[in-house]
Amino acid sequence: MDHQSNRLLSATEKDASQATWLSFDAAIARATENVELTLRPRFELQRFNGDRALDSEDSSLQLGGRWPREYSELSASAEISRSSTLTTELAETGIVDANTRRELRSASVSWNRYFSRELQLDAQLGFADVSYPDAQSSGLVDYRYPNASLSLVRQLSAYTSWSLTAFGSKVEAPAVFTTSRDIGLQIGMTRALSPALRLQLSAGSSETQRATPFETRSDRSQVWDAQLSRALEAGQWNLSLARSLTPNGRGVLARRDEASISMSHTIASRFTGSVSLHAIRNAERAVGLFANEEYRYLSAEAALNRNLSQNWIVALRVGGNDAQRRIADTDAQGWYAALALRWAPAIRPIRAWEFP
Repeated sequence: MDHQSNRLLSATEKDASQATWLSFDAAIARATENVELTLRPRFELQRFNGDRALDSEDSSLQLGGRWPREYSELSASAEISRSSTLTTELAETGIVDANTRRELRSASVSWNRYFSRELQLDAQLGFADVSYPDAQSSGLVDYRYPNASLSLVRQLSAYTSWSLTAFGSKVEAPAVFTTSRDIGLQIGMTRALSPALRLQLSAGSSETQRATPFETRSDRSQVWDAQLSRALEAGQWNLSLARSLTPNGRGVLARRDEASISMSHTIASRFTGSVSLHAIRNAERAVGLFANEEYRYLSAEAALNRNLSQNWIVALRVGGNDAQRRIADTDAQGWYAALALRWAPAIRPIRAWEFP
């Protein structure tokens, strides 16, 4: 259950609301020497006090497979999901409609080839089909997102590796007659600074083209990623900074700047605490009505978990968030508190069986 002071992050109608939810999440896996298969269904029922239009039944189903060989490995995954825009759009477009759901159908396949202990080639293909039923008046549009990448990874030592990645993608939004394409190159480095401290850096450039029947615009953008993580005796902390091009519900590739810091620590034998800060800026370099739109989202959270037993956990979360939109010149804030009881049973074998 939770309480939020401004669930929709509206700058004008700041109505507090309470919600109760029930979640089911399971993982079923099958592994042999030559294949690993996973099936993960998830369902969440949400009910809101005072605004039944927000009530939702979110669900997803994830399938995965991995086929390792002596010098190569093939992996594939697929997902279908239906979620409320309350959870999918707050950090991306800021468009939250009580009657709108996001439906996702995606699939990806990757292949790794090991030429030696020091050199490997990674290839990846992906496709996502995103739709927003009955969202014509909200500004969210359906889009398709095929993408591909090819990486060459060189292990220089036990502590350092380098990578060179070529990537490309395309976003098609037929409802608004918009097509976005990007192609780029990125170089990366991973370095173990110590047994507990790890650094990952990457930087590159991307050429983007956005087109409608009336106008075509091209520009160049830098993409980069920096991550620093440290394992502690009773916890860990992570720091990350990134700039990327990602599709969103406007039907375009948005330039996304993201910064986050998080820390978790075991306070006592049964208590675990964590704090996190997350900042996102989405700049939509589109054509037409939403050209040069900029949306900023900031969230901060503190959490405390208490292990009641081996399988039962009670969790308390408190936090706040802020959303700013440049064109509309709006700034909305809110805070929340949530209490959850979670049952996580031990992994159990279903039965012993073999592939024919």
